[in-house]
Amino acid sequence: MFKRLVQLFFLLVLVAVAGLVWFSWYASTPLLVPVGAAESSASGESMIMEPVETVSADGTAIAGYLVRPRLSGTLTPRQNRVRDALKLRGNMTHLDEKPELVVICTSWDNGVQGSLPLAEGLTGAGYSCLVWNPRGRDNARQYCTYGLKEYADVTALLDAVAEKTGGLPPVAAVGQGFGAAVLLKAASEDPRIRCMVSMDCFPSLKTVAMREMEQDWGKTLCYPAFWLMDAGVAWRADFSTFDVAPVDYALKLDYPAMVVCTN
Repeated sequence: MFKRLVQLFFLLVLVAVAGLVWFSWYASTPLLVPVGAAESSASGESMIMEPVETVSADGTAIAGYLVRPRLSGTLTPRQNRVRDALKLRGNMTHLDEKPELVVICTSWDNGVQGSLPLAEGLTGAGYSCLVWNPRGRDNARQYCTYGLKEYADVTALLDAVAEKTGGLPPVAAVGQGFGAAVLLKAASEDPRIRCMVSMDCFPSLKTVAMREMEQDWGKTLCYPAFWLMDAGVAWRADFSTFDVAPVDYALKLDYPAMVVCTN
C-alpha cells in the first residue's frame, strides 16, 4: 500500500511538472511568435523597389528593399495626401527627391508588407526608404526577440546600402510597435541614425506581458503565470522579458526623438 502511495505521489509530481512545462510553452508562444498583417495596401507601382541583401551579426540572411520615389507617373491617394498636408503646413515648398534615407520597421512577421504603407507616404514626400523582413530570409528566425537580435539587421543593411550607392546619406528611423523597439535599440547603437520617430511603442516587454496576464488571470494568478511565461521565453529563446525596455534605449540618444507609448 505504501509503495503504491509513493508511486502515485511521484506520478502526480511528474504530471505537475509536465503541466508547468506545457503552460510555459503555451503562454510564451504568442510573445515569441507574434503575427503581423499578411497584406499591404501600398501600391508598388508608385515606388521603385531595389533589393538589398546582407547577413546580420547572428548569421541570419536578411532580405530588404531600398524604396525610392518614382519621379514620373501618377501618385497614389496616400502620396497625394502627404504632399497636400506638407504644402498646407508650409513645411516643404518643394517636394522633389531628397537625399535623406528613412529606415522603416513595423512587423516581425511580414515586415516588408507591413512597412510599405509608411514607405509609400514618405516616398510621396520625396524620401528614400529602407524596409526589410526582420524574421530573415525564408523565415530563418524561429523566435522574435523585440530588437535584442533584430537591431543588428539595421547596421548590416546600412552598410549594404552604403556599398550599393557609394555612400550613405543622412539616416532617420521610423518604427511602429515591434519595429519601434527594434529601431530604438538600433538608434542607440548606430550613430549613423540621427533622427528617430517611435510610434505605438511599449515601455518594457515585462510591463506589457504582466498587464495582459493580469487581464486574463486576475491579480492573484498573474504573477505565477507571468514567471512561468518568462521562464518559457528564457528556455526557448534565451532572453527575458526584463531584457527588453525600449524606453531605456531612447535615453541613450543624443538628439531629439519622438517616442509615443500608447500601450
